[in-house]
Amino acid sequence: MPLSRWSRAVLPMLTLALSACSPADAPAPAVGATPPKVEVLRLPSPAHAAQPDLVAAPDGALLMSWVEPMDEGGHRLRFSRRPAQSGDWQAPRTIAQGTKWFVNWADTPHVQALPDGSLWAHWLRSTGPSRMDYGIDLVRSGDGGATWSAPQLVHPAGTPGDHGFVTFWPQARDRLGIAWLDSRQKAAGGTHAHHDDGHHGGGAPMMLRAAIYGAGERQESEWPWTPPPATAAPPRPP
Repeated sequence: MPLSRWSRAVLPMLTLALSACSPADAPAPAVGATPPKVEVLRLPSPAHAAQPDLVAAPDGALLMSWVEPMDEGGHRLRFSRRPAQSGDWQAPRTIAQGTKWFVNWADTPHVQALPDGSLWAHWLRSTGPSRMDYGIDLVRSGDGGATWSAPQLVHPAGTPGDHGFVTFWPQARDRLGIAWLDSRQKAAGGTHAHHDDGHHGGGAPMMLRAAIYGAGERQESEWPWTPPPATAAPPRPP
């Protein structure tokens, strides 16, 4: 799977930055020390796949997901598991497929494994007449990815505008935390963002919202993120 344009540009700078951040007084590696092990992974995705996502499961396994176009039109989201005890990727499984997905190189689907063994995944789906009307579909699997729940939008259905750039985290053993950028405030204000690849918006600001989902695939809570209140400046020393 080729590196994105972003990766090609940033990786050299990141390497230099990390090198510059090394402490000047850091001890040199001991003579004869065993060098770190570097393992080359052969990816389970086909050559025409894109939008990769790689995460570690609680049991140490690796989960890799990707999007691939279908010959008959549309896209499918697939994933493969690499157990911690084995060097082999398991046969890929399909999470979902559809013809009205919103697919781009920057805002990619994700997969998350929770300690209770459940898997969660999301992708973006077109939800309105505008190109930038799209929402977040969320699904859960309780059998290792063999079957998945019916997709549900994480935000109110019928909300115009864009919703994306999702982050997952384990809120508890069987609860998923999810956060995303949400433009419902723009829609409520009667404005609609103009977007190109740079996501330039106008009108009201985007919101960062979050929600918690339980084992029953039900949204238990949902809220907007608000900045913490300003605190008074600490007293000056005498």
